[in-house]
Amino acid sequence: MGTYYVRKDGNDTTGDGSSATPWLTVFKAINTVPIAGNHIINVGPGTYAEENATLKYLYVDRTFLNWVTIQAEDPANPPVIRGNGSADFTLRSDHTPTYYRWKNLIFDDTDAVGGKATAVIALTSGTATNHWEFDGCTIRFTQNQNNYRYGIFANLGATFVLDSITIKNCTFVEQGTDTTLKARAIRFNMNAAGGVMTNIIIQNCTALMTQSTPIDLIGVTDFLIDSGTYRSRDCYGLLIGTDGAGTYAQSGTIRNAVVSSTNSHALLVGGPCDNVTVTGCTISGGDQGFVFKNCGFTTGVTATNNQISGGSNNAFYCKGAKNVTASGNTIRNTAGVGFRVGVDSGTGNKCQNINFQRNKIFGTGTNGLLAWADDTGDSGGGVCNYNTYGPKGTNKFGGVRSDPEVLTLTELKAAWSAYGDGSNDSHSRLLKRSRVKVRI
Repeated sequence: MGTYYVRKDGNDTTGDGSSATPWLTVFKAINTVPIAGNHIINVGPGTYAEENATLKYLYVDRTFLNWVTIQAEDPANPPVIRGNGSADFTLRSDHTPTYYRWKNLIFDDTDAVGGKATAVIALTSGTATNHWEFDGCTIRFTQNQNNYRYGIFANLGATFVLDSITIKNCTFVEQGTDTTLKARAIRFNMNAAGGVMTNIIIQNCTALMTQSTPIDLIGVTDFLIDSGTYRSRDCYGLLIGTDGAGTYAQSGTIRNAVVSSTNSHALLVGGPCDNVTVTGCTISGGDQGFVFKNCGFTTGVTATNNQISGGSNNAFYCKGAKNVTASGNTIRNTAGVGFRVGVDSGTGNKCQNINFQRNKIFGTGTNGLLAWADDTGDSGGGVCNYNTYGPKGTNKFGGVRSDPEVLTLTELKAAWSAYGDGSNDSHSRLLKRSRVKVRI
């Protein structure tokens, strides 16, 4: 194990990486320390315009046998890493780089080439990248491109394996303006059959975007999004899978996160996600709060113990989804419907086996608590029971099956009489309004 130094007064030719005679660039340090690993590379304050002999960015292709930590020498004054000149990237991996830990650094793409589909950090090439960690870093991505722009990006082909990547305690900063709404703070994308992306952990990060999506995952298995705040003004808060049929499956867990979008969907779990669990989250959307869409076809998807609110359309929407378990959630409709079950008109997929039990659902808008489709949108198997309802507005409970305007709990139970065994909502109840006695 060794401790090495990179500083602005260093020299890549005469330096030996010691504190007394440091190197000048991170590239020199990574390509000089022994491959056995267990090293720390301290990077002093300042801005480092990184490049190798031919590429105008920090190009990483060494395989270490244990962790190498590249960290700020002074966390209170973190160094800025960026490309040298008009670089396509700031940091990019290739071949089989393993065991890289980046800690308390700032990655910046200020000099990025305009109009290109590039990224600040790109894990896009080579054969296998595994055991990478970003801890406490700030990633600044400039959103002034004519195409997609990313903070951290993985775009995998058929022979690529991406395994054990952790992004924790990081902050993503959106710079510039992109009216195409195509930017992403984090995107992991499978673009060809045969590739593998697995064990991706995103933990306690902050991404407060205007016209970008904080997290977008396609084709990732065994992912974990744990805590953190993910907010967009005009795009998705979190997009897991595809807003449509999709091709590459996702599986994993989202827990204890705060997810919101002012004008769009807060959280969409789309096609063809399976074995995805969302639990303990606070979810608030401008048009849709939380959507399960074209997913759950084999194993199913689950939403438990979440706080969910929606805007103009729906708070919680099952759209062409199957094998959904929703329990312990608190749902509030502010203008649209509280909980909707229906067909996805794009694919023709109907909902099936929607298990909606032991939830609390409150109404403040005029569209009712429920909009549960008839046979045109629901293939059956749904269970809706043991829920607590707090209806308000003119439509109160909303529409259930063939009854478009359910106003009382008695009518709600009757609306289920021709569905399944007819017992839905037989154990549901109205919210009891507490009365507080004041002693004078």
